[in-house]
Amino acid sequence: MVSFIPYVIPLIAIIEIFLIIKIGGIIGFWATVGIVLLTGITGVTLLRHQGFQLLNQVQQRMQNNQMPATELLEGVALLMGGLMLVTPGFLTDIVGFCLLLPPSRKLLIALVSRQLKRTIQVHSTQGFYSQSTTFNHAGPSSAGPDKPGYQAGRGGNDVFEGEFERLGEDENSHPEKK
Repeated sequence: MVSFIPYVIPLIAIIEIFLIIKIGGIIGFWATVGIVLLTGITGVTLLRHQGFQLLNQVQQRMQNNQMPATELLEGVALLMGGLMLVTPGFLTDIVGFCLLLPPSRKLLIALVSRQLKRTIQVHSTQGFYSQSTTFNHAGPSSAGPDKPGYQAGRGGNDVFEGEFERLGEDENSHPEKK
């Protein structure tokens, strides 16, 4: 798969330059400079405020022995939004504000998370061989050797090591443990 990022970054720069020139021609040079500076200052202020709120949420989740996965994604979105607001330009300011404001940030994260859940692959490594399970919207694939869609690992090793605990059974029900 060819990455599209090397093509998108120059395109965004060209669009930003075009917008700055057009808007600067309409509202004037100093007004354009003022807007660019004002959005940068506002962005940094919002980033600080939202960042401290998010940090408190992460600490609360960790104190409750919970993984702050959503909060970490929000932290990445905040960082990206802050960087976009500090970058001069109108298009990046719009996207930056969308990433800094909680309702739009949560909506964007939900959309991206849904897309990632459809395409993510979890790899478990055993020695020199690996076994991968593809996750889709219904969870991990449950295909076995006798089912369509089954794919063995590179070495054909279908053994998964792990620990388990039987729930709902008492120790007296297993005579071999006595």
